[in-house]
Amino acid sequence: MPRNGGLLGGASTFPETPPHNGGGEPMGVESPLARQSTTSLIKNAEREQRALLTELGFYGGGREGLKKASDRAFLILTNSLEECLSLEKFVEHVRLRYGVDTRPAVACFHAADLDDSGLLNRHEFLLANEAFYHDDPPDHKALLDIRSTAIFLTFADDHEHDSGERRISGVGFRQLVDELCKTKSHSAAMMKALVIPEAEDDVDTEGALAAATDAVGSLNLDAFRVLFASDEFVDGLQRTRLSRSSLLKKLCQGREMDGGLNDSRVVLDDRHAVSRSDDGVDVTRIASEEVPLDAVNTHFELDPCLRVETDWRGPFAAERGTELFMLASNVIDVAIATSHNTFAEAPVRDTEWNVEGELLEKMLGPTAADRQHSLSKLARHCQAEVARQPTVVRISQPVKVFGDVHGQLRDLLLLFREFGQPSHRGGDIECVKYVFNGDFVDRGAHQIEVVALLFALKVMYPSRVFLLRGNHEFRDVNSYMGVDGFEAKMAHAFGPVVGPELFQVVHESFDWLPLACVIEDRILVLHGGIGAGEWSIPELEEVQRPITSLEAPDECDPATGRACQMVLEALWSDPSDSDEAMGRGVHWGNRGSENIPSFGPDVTSEFCSANGIDVVVRSHQFVARGYKVMHHGHLLTVFSARNYFDREENDSALLLIAKDGEGALRIRPKALLQDDIGSRW
Repeated sequence: MPRNGGLLGGASTFPETPPHNGGGEPMGVESPLARQSTTSLIKNAEREQRALLTELGFYGGGREGLKKASDRAFLILTNSLEECLSLEKFVEHVRLRYGVDTRPAVACFHAADLDDSGLLNRHEFLLANEAFYHDDPPDHKALLDIRSTAIFLTFADDHEHDSGERRISGVGFRQLVDELCKTKSHSAAMMKALVIPEAEDDVDTEGALAAATDAVGSLNLDAFRVLFASDEFVDGLQRTRLSRSSLLKKLCQGREMDGGLNDSRVVLDDRHAVSRSDDGVDVTRIASEEVPLDAVNTHFELDPCLRVETDWRGPFAAERGTELFMLASNVIDVAIATSHNTFAEAPVRDTEWNVEGELLEKMLGPTAADRQHSLSKLARHCQAEVARQPTVVRISQPVKVFGDVHGQLRDLLLLFREFGQPSHRGGDIECVKYVFNGDFVDRGAHQIEVVALLFALKVMYPSRVFLLRGNHEFRDVNSYMGVDGFEAKMAHAFGPVVGPELFQVVHESFDWLPLACVIEDRILVLHGGIGAGEWSIPELEEVQRPITSLEAPDECDPATGRACQMVLEALWSDPSDSDEAMGRGVHWGNRGSENIPSFGPDVTSEFCSANGIDVVVRSHQFVARGYKVMHHGHLLTVFSARNYFDREENDSALLLIAKDGEGALRIRPKALLQDDIGSRW
């Protein structure tokens, strides 16, 4: 959501665009003749774009499947193929789908905006996918121009020059070359070949870099395109084992590089958090409000480069002041307040705590009709949020990963109380992302409360909270659990008519849950495991949702049998519990099913190597200490329900994943002891 109000708000620092209506046509054009002219221009642009897509093979040329997938993603993001996609929503999409940082994502957007409308229609969205993300795109000048424009905008100066155009300086061009080359000598050779090929070969590295940087001067887009298309540039790329089509894929992973591409930009938020004491009560509450007038100078005008771009919660977050925002806020506030009260209480098991349903009333409303409406509203909006996000979400650190909760709300709230809570009112959600790794329901005493809380967190903080699917987020599994299952709990709480209806509404959200996330391109998080290890993360990314049931491969359509097996393994498989030789390899018949394998440390190691990651984090099994390090450190299990189902004696834990002072991505478990509310660090 663009930030347009408040003393520190105002226009977004993304380039301004004219307001548009639902069809993408500029508003405010009074003259019928002018409106007709504008409509004609739009139609002409769309015809030209379609002609280009035909040349690229999207209409009868064998790439129809890619077009269908692109249109499907576009429809989820905009709700209509006739709508247009804003810059903020495009940036959010490619950040989560491909791990693209903001600056190159903005550059990709503007490069694909062929009609300069400030929005992408579905044809331009498809061209962006083709230019930057599809495998093996054709060698076409239009795609080359889009890529070169995106690279130019990524490294160009932020301000316009006297000529009214953006330019890339010698320093910016050298930064581009440095990003591509692993050594200074390679950078010097490439700069020299591109800019000063006539220079003597015996010029030292630093001298060659300095001379070439000066020689670049200041390039506009046309001059940069000449260099980008040159044989010297292609030869330089070959030494980096890159092609021009794969260049942007490297440059977009800005967080992996050193230098200016990943330099942070400073912005000032137009809201502040304030702590107040309630009248007559010895407690405080924290509220988020707009920055007041007396907190800024007289005659104050904020520098545009310091203006905040979007709501930090994400472009799809519940809008402040709406019924949805108030509902989600209340659910979260009740949960956080309860966590503080629970911390001061004598230790009890989850089944003996808040058993009268009063917590559900506080969260969702005092009457049955209120609670039905509230849960349905949260579920519908959560479904929209998770559907917009990819099957495998890519996120950056720092992150907290929670394992199975299974309706044990008390343990989840104590983990929040002990190790930081997901709230912007005294919590750490503004600087830490939260991943909940499936199995939210079944067996525990507070399954509905857990679902309400997680859904509320998702609609309130869609870019900070990520819900992944577990094997218990399926209708048949809930039914199989009998009186302890989620289906039975819903019928008991809402009655034999409304309960089953709400059960289906909640599952329509579950059906769209992502299957995994990748943290900093190094850590894969998924509920079960990697199974036989014969699939890849990119293959898992292509699994289509919604997934309404989990079928064995031999029960699936032959065309989707491999996808069925991948999902089955991702949600159900287990690692061997020994790193010795006897635990190596793949062992079929796990959990009583011939289609579910267990996997050894060698399988984990090979999977990590093949997919370019270091560690797999999974849940799915209770472990004594709430976490367990396995397979030579390349696999961790995390479980967040203590004394599971009142039958086991186990701690609960979360994993904090964050860079340490040495720049390493450190995984640190944080656990609650099984018999008290003390902590194990």
